[in-house]
Amino acid sequence: MMYFETFEAFIEMGGHGFYVWLCYALVSVSLIGYYFISGRATTKTKQELKRFYARLDAQNQVNEQSELEK
Repeated sequence: MMYFETFEAFIEMGGHGFYVWLCYALVSVSLIGYYFISGRATTKTKQELKRFYARLDAQNQVNEQSELEK
């Protein structure tokens, strides 16, 4: 048993189809946008952490050399 008689009736949703499908579209676009923005932020954070640990490692090497020279 189907709630809607035809596919057109399903799309129209009793006169509320425009609002229903608009909401689905807005949510879909928002989720897709959030996915890509999060991916970019993750990549940026990974790059920043890589630079941070490289500086920390270089600083530790300098400190170790200065301690060995003492």
